[in-house]
Amino acid sequence: MQMDQVSLSNSEDQKEWMAFKFRGDTLLIYQIKCVEFDKSNNECGLADFGALKHTLVRKK
Repeated sequence: MQMDQVSLSNSEDQKEWMAFKFRGDTLLIYQIKCVEFDKSNNECGLADFGALKHTLVRKK
């Protein structure tokens, strides 16, 4: 995909892939929003940042 991703999960079976980006000393973690679905490969062909889920700020 066109964005950096991280997998967050409680177990190996329930991985949830999320997009992330840094803004200064803050890590922003978003849901991945599928903009264009590729039916031939049965996967997302074009993705974008969805709803903001987590904000982590570096402690100084």
